[in-house]
Amino acid sequence: MKQGGIAAGVAAVVIILLAPAVSASGVDQPPRTVGELATWCRDALQPWIPGDEPPAAEAARGAYCFAYVQAVIDNKSVAPGNPYCFPVGASHREVVEGFVKYAARAPREMQEAEVGTGVDVALRAAYRCAAR
Repeated sequence: MKQGGIAAGVAAVVIILLAPAVSASGVDQPPRTVGELATWCRDALQPWIPGDEPPAAEAARGAYCFAYVQAVIDNKSVAPGNPYCFPVGASHREVVEGFVKYAARAPREMQEAEVGTGVDVALRAAYRCAAR
């Protein structure tokens, strides 16, 4: 199976597993583009005050974002030649922040790319490795 196919497969599993929770929370559709997912991620990264938690739909979108990005990372990190060069000691939150920052300034084609393969491309660009 090609690596792009693996990423799409992992994405499909994430969607299948999280879709019921997202749907039950009032969210109609999972994001279809990198830009939409980055918006969900950006909203999830916003600080909240204890006792003033985000609505269920926003919390579900945030959980979906973090799980989706992690699934793409996990999928690629087991493939030969890990394509990402994350900063040493970076937390998952910091990696998602980098993804959001990259997606916000990425060319329109990247923002409109299909989320299944686009997240991998965005992470590769945001965390580009020096020539090996």
